[in-house]
This record gives sequence, C-alpha cells and structure tokens, in this order.
Amino acid sequence: MTDYAEERSSELEVLESIFPDELTETSERERIIEEATAIKVAGTKVTVDSFNEWKVRFEQEMKEKAKRDEADRIKALPPKEREEVKKFLAKYSGRQLFEKDLQGTLVSSDAQYDEEGAVSVDASQYERVDHLSDEEEEVRNLGDLSDDD
Repeated sequence: MTDYAEERSSELEVLESIFPDELTETSERERIIEEATAIKVAGTKVTVDSFNEWKVRFEQEMKEKAKRDEADRIKALPPKEREEVKKFLAKYSGRQLFEKDLQGTLVSSDAQYDEEGAVSVDASQYERVDHLSDEEEEVRNLGDLSDDD
C-alpha cells in the first residue's frame, strides 16, 4: 500500500506530463494550500516550560474573569443585598481564621473547657477490634461451633 502523499504526487506528475501548461498554476496553488494546512495542523510543540507558562497565564485570566463576573453579579443586586454581600465577603471563614492563627489562640481556646483532674487516654493501651458485619459474625460463630464437635 502506498502513502497518500506519494500517490498524490505521482498523479500530479502524470497529469503534468499530459497537460503541462494548465496544471502548473493549479499544482502550485495546491502545494501552497497543503503547506499552510500542514503548518496549521502541526501547531506549536508543547514542552513542560511552555505548558507551565500557559497554565500560569490561563489561571490568571480565569481569576480575573471570576472577579469580573462576581463584581457584575454584585452590581446587579439591590443596594441592601449588595451591602450584605460585602459584609459577608469581608469576614474570614473558619479555615481562613485557622490558617492565619499566628498567636496560637485557636489551639489553646478550648483549654478553658478542660476539667480539673481530667485524664488523657493512651490509645496504644487498647487492642483495636474491627467491627464485623452480621454475616461475618454468623460465619465466625458457625466456625466456632464446628470446632467443638
């Protein structure tokens, strides 16, 4: 089986030998179109660096687009709701508070609830037992009964 490009070029050679003047312009035009199509299809080669650069730009564009969309959504709200949204957005979430806790106040904030004389439990002293489903427990009990016989 021959390659399409080889087959196409052999056809053009035969046609050019039969009609040399008529096909010169057409074949030249077709060649230019094919080269342009090949360049377009080949595109830009992607490397790790070029992908990372594109990713940074893309994420930046998406953040900007999200900010614009959010601003447009807030502008569309009535004034009272707009103020409520602004107040809500100004507050930190629990996660943000925890991540920004530089003084360690959240870690020690529950210390006031500890009871005097409370004993901490060492979990390594206890044996871990997995809970069995009802079917597994029946099979285990049947196995114990058959050993007694």
